[in-house]
Amino acid sequence: MTDRIEIAYWTDYCCPYCRFVTHELREKLRALGVLDKVVFKMLAFELDPTAPVESPGTFRDKMVTRWGLSEEHARRKCDKMTRLARAAGLAQMEVSGTPAINSFNLHRLTKYAAGKGLADALHETLMQALYDEHRDISRPAEILELAARSGLDPEMSLKVLATDAYAAEVRADEKAAADAGITSIPHFVIGGTVYPDGGNVPEMVAKVLELAGEGKQEAESAGEFASGAACTLGEDGKYHCA
Repeated sequence: MTDRIEIAYWTDYCCPYCRFVTHELREKLRALGVLDKVVFKMLAFELDPTAPVESPGTFRDKMVTRWGLSEEHARRKCDKMTRLARAAGLAQMEVSGTPAINSFNLHRLTKYAAGKGLADALHETLMQALYDEHRDISRPAEILELAARSGLDPEMSLKVLATDAYAAEVRADEKAAADAGITSIPHFVIGGTVYPDGGNVPEMVAKVLELAGEGKQEAESAGEFASGAACTLGEDGKYHCA
């Protein structure tokens, strides 16, 4: 199908909100019968580029050791994100025990997958493995298995990981975000309209329907998915999730 509506969005595998806000948006478009009129374009954004290549612990551990939250505060934040994820239809997603990872190689492989038309498949497979199964997807062996499951050639995927292939493309996305002053993700652009700070799913759905010629639709109440459901890179170089 040609002339599909592009939804460009900056995202990171380290961002729980990127997982379930994008999932909710896709599912609402699917339910309305317009998902086939849309193409998603993922743009790389690293929330924690200095994270160790090998996971030092869990998402909740990072909240305590890097963000300086108390154990109780970290637990409440993780519980909130897990509740929102399940309200969005991700019944198996659980944030607290999710491995803390370095996402740079994952972004590089996603760029390779995009050239094969498999970026969405790889993205979903990696996100599910990370947040539902709590697999450390930053490990090469894990990446290669999941890449093959997504339809990518394992040998070519290994070559990508073993070199700096697609690093320039990832850096270009990050520079574009920096130039635009983007500090919070997911950050969506649909038909020239910007939806920052996690966007607003009902408003984004209404925009897609308008662009698809389905007429305008009043945005439903976003509830807990209102603008602000995002992970933000702070001036201190650390990221925080609302």
